[in-house]
Amino acid sequence: MNVTDINISNLPTIPISERHNLPDCPAIYFVMQGDTILYIGQTRNLRKRWLAHQIWQHLYGISGEFLIAWLECGDNKLLSGIEKALILHFKPQLNKRRIVDKMTELPSGGIPLSEHDLDWFKVMTSMAESSIRANLSSVLTTFVSECKDSYKEKIEYEANKYGLTFDEVFAIYRDSSTAKEALERRQQLINEKNQNN
Repeated sequence: MNVTDINISNLPTIPISERHNLPDCPAIYFVMQGDTILYIGQTRNLRKRWLAHQIWQHLYGISGEFLIAWLECGDNKLLSGIEKALILHFKPQLNKRRIVDKMTELPSGGIPLSEHDLDWFKVMTSMAESSIRANLSSVLTTFVSECKDSYKEKIEYEANKYGLTFDEVFAIYRDSSTAKEALERRQQLINEKNQNN
């Protein structure tokens, strides 16, 4: 598929107020105002996506009626590639404002921020004459230093409650990607200790 061959005016389109009538299908969708494409996204289920979409915060303050156009995609594996190609081709205003381009460089992946917080973060970064990475480092360092004592107390409490050492509990949480995984690891360690006693 060549994105230059896609004629948006030939795609099925409905007013955003009628989004409950969208089909249940995988698709690339276009948020439009008249002939202007404001946003391009992708989803495995168009109707469900639009019944719970968070793009409303991005549309706040833009007057006029919005339309949703869509391009059905039979293969879910192609959605991301097509979406990226269409964003690069059409350069929609609201896709350009996303922070993903800078944040994906971080080991933790994309960090979702509200548009308001993102704008303030960009202003503070510019005024501080530092990079986004340096400012993120500063934010994370501040967060860790302000919250570390509270988390130390929680770790000590868990260690005492379950007969584990501080270092064991610390390692469980450090090496787990979710709270559920941490709880499973903790229980596994408790079971191993009980078997050895």
